[in-house]
Amino acid sequence: MFFIKKNSYSSKQIIENIKNRKNYEKTIRELYKLYYDKVKALIKKMDGTNEDAEDVFQDAIAKVIWSIDKDQFKGEAHISTYLFTISKNMWLSTLKKRNRYDVSYDNEAVDGNSDNDVDFSDELPLADGDDLDTKHRFRELLNKIGEDCQKLLTYFYFQQLTYEEILTKFKGKYTSEKFIRNKKSRCINYLRKGLENSTEKISDLLDNISECLDKK
Repeated sequence: MFFIKKNSYSSKQIIENIKNRKNYEKTIRELYKLYYDKVKALIKKMDGTNEDAEDVFQDAIAKVIWSIDKDQFKGEAHISTYLFTISKNMWLSTLKKRNRYDVSYDNEAVDGNSDNDVDFSDELPLADGDDLDTKHRFRELLNKIGEDCQKLLTYFYFQQLTYEEILTKFKGKYTSEKFIRNKKSRCINYLRKGLENSTEKISDLLDNISECLDKK
């Protein structure tokens, strides 16, 4: 049974603080203080380790922040329920790919808020590649492709620069836009090949790239 800790902020305040970057670090620490132990207890109950729980929770926090920034999480459920559900589903995805668990695990209450009647499944920022093994493998690949590939993918996909603008960013290091275009393709293909049997969708690759680049 989980014990409820007093929250300095309401769910609405937490969302607003993250969205507006107000008392941001304190708010993130509050999320850790209130909910990390609950997530860790669940992960360990489902055959995970302390390290698994820490990885899952960190990724879940990143997804919560992303969802709030993109207005994907509308706050219809308590943020603790949202965070707990992301963590649980991510770990279930990990276990499913490891063929170690029946993924019909029931929801558990996160705190005193009754949100079980709220359907926010369409708000969950989860894709097929959202499991720990894929994340770990992807981060290893991202380190191997080198700084230029990381910069190129960031410029093209996340800053949405043109090939001409990217060429300028590299300050004469590369000779033509065609070279930049071909290099981008090689970078993506390397990642795709390294993740074969894990995820093939470019959208999933880009989600992973974004998260991993943010954490570097």
